[in-house]
Amino acid sequence: TGGINAGVEYSGESSIYRLGTFAQQARLDGNKLRDTYGVSVEYVKPINKETSVRAGLGFAQLRYDGSNQNRDSDLPTFTIGYSTYFGGPMKAGLDASLNIGREKNLKDRPDFTRDIYGVRFVLGFQPAARWQGSVPYAFTKSSYDGADEFAPSAQTYKNENLHNIELGMQYQLTKGWSFRAEVGYTQNMSNITLYEYDQTTAFIKMRYEWK
Repeated sequence: TGGINAGVEYSGESSIYRLGTFAQQARLDGNKLRDTYGVSVEYVKPINKETSVRAGLGFAQLRYDGSNQNRDSDLPTFTIGYSTYFGGPMKAGLDASLNIGREKNLKDRPDFTRDIYGVRFVLGFQPAARWQGSVPYAFTKSSYDGADEFAPSAQTYKNENLHNIELGMQYQLTKGWSFRAEVGYTQNMSNITLYEYDQTTAFIKMRYEWK
């Protein structure tokens, strides 16, 4: 996958407003799989120095290539979130969000149209100078509008529950350079056995930030 993101932020006297856009391309086995384009708006309301709430709207177009064009869809989303900073010796903080969306297939394929409900929690902490850690957990439920081609009967509509948890640790090497290691585990549970899977991932990342 490769992509580009751009956005602007306006900070008022008591609120923050953000407008963003993005474009992304996914490739599989050297061939283009999907182009995704989207826009988002977000409103952030600080409650005090440690806590804020936010609400956002997004819209994305998913456009597939080749034999996968029957999966073309539009995806509007709505998000509300809450962030708070606990402090203490670990300088801990928590971010929580609720996401709702509907992926609407454009090629009259109800088995590719779904309602999406999700929650995400991210615990952040700083165990020592130059070190930062995060533990994100996400749960996503998908309910499809039509029977899948691999369903046992025409009355079986696919329902999936996706769990994902990660552990990430970052070390600040210099003012600009940082090193990060991540390990994650994903489990997808479905009422159609074919779509159930477990996945473990690991990443090592180098990042440079202009400050």
